[in-house]
Amino acid sequence: MAISADKVRELIARGEGTAIDFKRQEYDWKTKPNEFAKDLMAMANSLPTGASSAYILLGVDDDGSIVGLPAHLDDAGWHVKVKHSLNRTPTFSYTSVDVGGASVGVVEIASGGRPFFPIRDAPPLVRHAALVRDGTSTDVASPAQILEWARLDETEFSSLWYLTINSDGSAEASVLEGRALDPPFRSNPAPGGQIFRRVVARATEEKLRITSVYEFNKGSGWMIFLNS
Repeated sequence: MAISADKVRELIARGEGTAIDFKRQEYDWKTKPNEFAKDLMAMANSLPTGASSAYILLGVDDDGSIVGLPAHLDDAGWHVKVKHSLNRTPTFSYTSVDVGGASVGVVEIASGGRPFFPIRDAPPLVRHAALVRDGTSTDVASPAQILEWARLDETEFSSLWYLTINSDGSAEASVLEGRALDPPFRSNPAPGGQIFRRVVARATEEKLRITSVYEFNKGSGWMIFLNS
């Protein structure tokens, strides 16, 4: 949707919080190329299903004063910056708005599609560490939050397996949602990659495809989203 100068002023008057963030300057793509992906993920994960959009305003100081930006990256350029960072890209748009002669950049982030998480280590992003914004701070989401987001947003999956890697290297999988494993999955001690290949094989036997994988507890637990 089009963003007017009055809308920008309204957002500034509301102040920073879970759904509004001010940035005095453009992101530093050279020295901090993944900072926007981090902010985008955290704000998108914080939006309840059906909630109003969240906004990042660039060219606005922490105290709400408008300083503006001298130039803008276009919407396509912003999408390219996060294309390979997350499991999927939150729905967002970028536009520049003239507010009293100052050019303000507006990132508008829509709700839906959670969970969002990094698919690789790229500081400050940590692979599979989903972030969520709470007020003006950012925290790592818990496995329970990840599962709840997927349920509420109806992310595409028909089954959800919970894979636990034991201290001796053995593994077992249980079903949190959807189709049960029959017989139950068990694995003797084996390298992690070998265990995961066995899980993929079991999914194939069950005529399921893996749509997303979420790792937590330093690799001792995995949530595996599957679809029929």
